[in-house]
Amino acid sequence: MSSYYEILEINDDATSDVIRQSYKKLVLKHHPDKGGDIKTFQKIQEAYECLSDDNTRAQYDNTRAQYDYLQFEDANEFMNMHSIDMSDIFNNIINGFGLASQNFSKYMEEELNIYITVHLTLMDIYVKSDRSINYQRSIITNNGKPASLKENTCWKLCKECKGIGTKTYLIGPGYFQKTICEACDATGFNFINGCKIENVNYSLEYTIPYGIHDGYTYIMKKNGHVGFNKYNKKFQTGDVFLIFKYDINKTNEILKDTYNFPNIYISAVHSCNIDYTYEANIFEFITGTEFNLALPNGEIIVIIAKNLNSSGQIKGKGLPNTNCSSTAFGNVNIYFGHRRIGEDIHLPEFDKIALKRMMRNYYPKVINGSIIELTKKN
Repeated sequence: MSSYYEILEINDDATSDVIRQSYKKLVLKHHPDKGGDIKTFQKIQEAYECLSDDNTRAQYDNTRAQYDYLQFEDANEFMNMHSIDMSDIFNNIINGFGLASQNFSKYMEEELNIYITVHLTLMDIYVKSDRSINYQRSIITNNGKPASLKENTCWKLCKECKGIGTKTYLIGPGYFQKTICEACDATGFNFINGCKIENVNYSLEYTIPYGIHDGYTYIMKKNGHVGFNKYNKKFQTGDVFLIFKYDINKTNEILKDTYNFPNIYISAVHSCNIDYTYEANIFEFITGTEFNLALPNGEIIVIIAKNLNSSGQIKGKGLPNTNCSSTAFGNVNIYFGHRRIGEDIHLPEFDKIALKRMMRNYYPKVINGSIIELTKKN
């Protein structure tokens, strides 16, 4: 029977960092979502839960040492003779007589959930739309078809460990050893009637609501993985969590391809407000400028900026305001950044003369023949 150290493929004197690194490597290799064996994965989880905690690891090492010294045989027969169920006693001691069992049960349920990030452009939130998503989930199948989760239909509780997945042995006075149940291979159950757990492709329909905000999570009940919960001794189905996130880069790409307005882009979104940045050249900071701004809802706004040293705001032109204040829409904020000007700028002669007059009041900072900054003289 493999020890927890052997399951994690580490030495008995491995440090906490080595244990953690080996665990992560094995999880990536054997995770059911990656096509790994679920029984192997459960053994890895059990071994890590024991060895990652200093107290449980010390107890485990101590019982192993006592076992090697005393060479006791299987003590379950002895316990059965005296009508003592040491598995129950051991689990009550370790689990705090129910409190920890509830926490572990919740942990097991969360392991069955599937989390999917849905990336949205800002254009997506102005119109309610229906979509579908494809993903993989683990379910019980019989001849390739979804099967019932009811006990004695496709599975039976393991008689040896009573659904716990481990067995407890008395190895000396006051010493117990908890080992993996070989009858069910640590799962706590045995499949019957040709049933098994398989990873299958699955599709779900969902709706993007109007005005959905960044980080919104939509829960689709009972569409996650199917798995056995050792703490309530039955199969359960997890949920699917769709997490909606704004994709600003994709939004900018679409706006650029659609309108081709130069030097203007969305730099941030916070709450229901949109921040735009216009990259102005040094001459525009002196003379002011005019440019077009495309909103995600398809509206075009002409911006006339006379003073680029301060930001501007357009009220009521931001994102739909479904969860903020009483206003229907957020605001658009416009900020100005510096754009480097090179040798390719050609100005009419009269503009050059006017520019020279204005430049008398500024100290230009020039790098590689290009003006990148102006400082006003006192």
